Amino acid sequence: MKRRAALGVLLVGVLLTSGCSRTGSSDPPVDHFAAGTCRQAAAPTIAVGKLVADVTHHAKTAQQVEPAITTEQSRLRALLPGAGPTARPLQDLITAIGYFRITLDSHTYTTARLTDVRNARTAFVRYCTK
Repeated sequence: MKRRAALGVLLVGVLLTSGCSRTGSSDPPVDHFAAGTCRQAAAPTIAVGKLVADVTHHAKTAQQVEPAITTEQSRLRALLPGAGPTARPLQDLITAIGYFRITLDSHTYTTARLTDVRNARTAFVRYCTK
C-alpha cells in the first residue's frame, strides 16, 4: 500500500513538473526586445538562458556548457562599443559569464556563479523588454 502511494506521489510530481520549461521557452521572442543593441543581443541572451537551464536541471554540467557560453559571451562583448545606455546591463551579464568561466577554469566553481549569470541575464531581459 505504501509503495503504491509513493508511486502515486511520484507520478503527480512528474506530471506537475513536466510543464516546466527547461529550454528557456519562457523568454520573450526576439521581436519583443527593444530595437538596437537589445535586439542584437536577444539571440545570445536567450542562448545563455538555455545553457543556464541545462545546468540547473542537470541536463549538462557547467563544464559541458562552457564552450557554448564562451561563444555567446563573445557575441555579447562585440555589441558593447555601440551599446549606449544598454552598456551597463549588458556589461553586467558579460561580467557574470566571465566570473562563471574563471571559476570553472580555476576549479573553484560553485552554483553561486550560475545564479549570478541567471540574475544578470534576467535583469538584462527585463531592461530590454520593458
